[in-house]
Formats: sequence, structure tokens, C-alpha cells
Amino acid sequence: ERSPAGIAKIQAATKALLERNVQALRVTGSAVLSLVWVACGRANAYYAGLHEKDCPKPWDWCAGYVIGLEAGATFARCDARSYPGGGTSAGGKQQPAFDIYSKSCIVASNPQLCADLRQIISSACKQAAAES
Repeated sequence: ERSPAGIAKIQAATKALLERNVQALRVTGSAVLSLVWVACGRANAYYAGLHEKDCPKPWDWCAGYVIGLEAGATFARCDARSYPGGGTSAGGKQQPAFDIYSKSCIVASNPQLCADLRQIISSACKQAAAES
């Protein structure tokens, strides 16, 4: 996303993560590859969709979601919205359904990391939006 608002959100999220001692940030250029890296343990997390045009397409989500889910990855939306019809997680907690038309996503190797990233990224994006 190259709009001023999109750039501000991406910069804010990157800054917030680096300030929390994230070891590395990688942009592979492929949503499916990034999701598969989380699924196989090569990466701990992936996020996308911080602004309107910064989001993978449904075909990316379809492939990546199936692979990630089978490997035990946790999926959530950056904006914390959910859809009816979710499933049950390994811990027995009801989870919202994942929408392949979603404009935002955080996927992580475990639920706690996913929740932490959602909080960090959401806070950074809200602050960036308020400042612009």
C-alpha cells in the first residue's frame, strides 16, 4: 500500500515490532510462501492487511490456510472482527471462522504469539491512523 495512510500504518507496525526486540522481519513477496513458512516452523508469524490494498487474495488464503491449519497455526484478523461458524481450537475454545475474503490477517505458530501480535499491530495502526 503506497498511500500516506498505508505507509504510516506499515511503518508504525514495523517500528512497534522492532522496539519489542523482534529478531527479524522478512518480506518474501508471496503470501502463500509466508504462511507455509509459519506452518513448517521456518517463521514464527506472518501478518498482512494493515491497510486497504495491503492484503493477499482469496486464492492465497485458501492454500495457506489449509496448510497452516493442518500444521497447527493460529489465524486471527488484525482488526479483531470475526465471522459466525467458527471451529474449536486444540484448547477447546470456540474460534471465529476464517474468511478467505478477509482484508487482514495475523497467523502465528501458537495462540499466545498470535494474540500478542494482534495487540501490538492493532495498537500501532490505530495510533498511526490517529496521527495522520
